[in-house]
Amino acid sequence: MAAPLPRKTAFSRSDALVAAAIGAGTVLLLGWVLLSAELDRRASARAIVEAVAAANRKRTQLGRPPVTGPILGSQASFAPGELDGSGLEGHAYAFEGADSSARPCILASAARRTDGPQGTSRWPFRSWGLCASALGEVQRFSGACALSCAPPQAAPSPLPVASPAPSSVVERSAPAPPPDAVRPRPRPTAEDLVPSVPDIPDLADPRSPGGCRTQGCMGSSCCDPKTEACMPCPGSPCCAKGLGCGGTCQRDDDCLQGCVCSKLPGSPWGSCRPP
Repeated sequence: MAAPLPRKTAFSRSDALVAAAIGAGTVLLLGWVLLSAELDRRASARAIVEAVAAANRKRTQLGRPPVTGPILGSQASFAPGELDGSGLEGHAYAFEGADSSARPCILASAARRTDGPQGTSRWPFRSWGLCASALGEVQRFSGACALSCAPPQAAPSPLPVASPAPSSVVERSAPAPPPDAVRPRPRPTAEDLVPSVPDIPDLADPRSPGGCRTQGCMGSSCCDPKTEACMPCPGSPCCAKGLGCGGTCQRDDDCLQGCVCSKLPGSPWGSCRPP
């Protein structure tokens, strides 16, 4: 007599839910790993873009043209000591210098590679990029950089207030004040008897002879090397020597007294900040 065939085990509804949950968790975990890796690559590219923009900003302050075109690890376009080219070769982003064709205010940019060993074709990472302007702004973009370095637009002037319609009611005008000969004069106070002291020009006043290059600045202001005027540093009292607010640094000696050079992750460049 033949042995009975084994009964087929039914795939229950709970088993289907468990399998779907495991599949969804695997997809979410894989997506999180990919996103975390891309965020790390973009953070490293941001530090390099800021370093390239700082090097081009120093060249313009010295009267030299900024470096344009692709930035390679050999530093063929930069003078020795202007830029640390370590980390550029084999990076997941392609770096370029100033954009001299359409927007000269862009001093550095980076775009995600889509070919080669470090390239990617995944959306939306393939369209990621960064750009830095001459004003110290750094923008993350997807597709194209939107920095324009345009001055802020002035607020629109308020509309004129319409004058009220003439009324038929006759109003009596207030009596005219008496002339000076008849009007009683107030008695002088103790403050009126103190002689006035002429204003003393402040060291931070850009109108002072010599400017802030020779007389320095007071408070949390920094000396702007272009206008030779003391400018306030919003959010931080620190500045780099001779570069004004937002200047970059490589050592603590590049910052004013009381400030330290806070370097960016993976980059020899940083900014002056309070300790």
